[in-house]
Amino acid sequence: MSLPRVLLMGLLSGIAVPVAVQADVIWDQSWDGFTPNVTISQDFEPAFDEFDVQGLSDFTTTDTWALEIATAIYIPPNTLDGHVVGQIWDDRPSNGGVPILTSVASSMTLFNSPPFSFDLVEAEIDFGSQILAPGNYYFSSFWVFDSDGVNTVSLFETTTGNGVPDWLYNPGGGFGLVEGTLPQFGSSGPGELNFVLNGTIIPEPGCGALALLGIAGIVRRRGARV
Repeated sequence: MSLPRVLLMGLLSGIAVPVAVQADVIWDQSWDGFTPNVTISQDFEPAFDEFDVQGLSDFTTTDTWALEIATAIYIPPNTLDGHVVGQIWDDRPSNGGVPILTSVASSMTLFNSPPFSFDLVEAEIDFGSQILAPGNYYFSSFWVFDSDGVNTVSLFETTTGNGVPDWLYNPGGGFGLVEGTLPQFGSSGPGELNFVLNGTIIPEPGCGALALLGIAGIVRRRGARV
């Protein structure tokens, strides 16, 4: 008994054999459904650029991923005008960090969650399977919306994080601090912003072929005993 000749030839010639993969959660810091605390995360119109502010939530991955979808829960403005931007930063700005992956929300879904009497929005940001290598990162999402000096957009805080306060980045300093933790910006909540990252894990090169080579060796030894 032996493995099919075509399979063995593929292995011996170094052809990679596909390994089945499926979408999974990279990081789950979802809104807990009850924390009422929110933080502004918004890109204002040019007249109010000094108040542009965005959250930076730390996360870690030990695997290589194809980043597919990120979600975040907001209290929306009066209308669903504008759009939500999602970013992956390689570090905080004060450490020289920059966004390495950026995408725009592909859908904005209104929903209601008692005891809140107003609609909330789940923003779904499609990163299109961009590659995320193992490492420490920061996720950021913010709503690009003209406030007319009145309307602001807020992102829910949550208790499902890793216990480390998230950061806010306000490059124009309109809130009195360019970069600092949520508590430093006056948050009385958990100090961590909600988000979920989903993607497909990418196996290390050759792991499928190596596994099948092992199977081939087992079959060969069993065949020798017959």
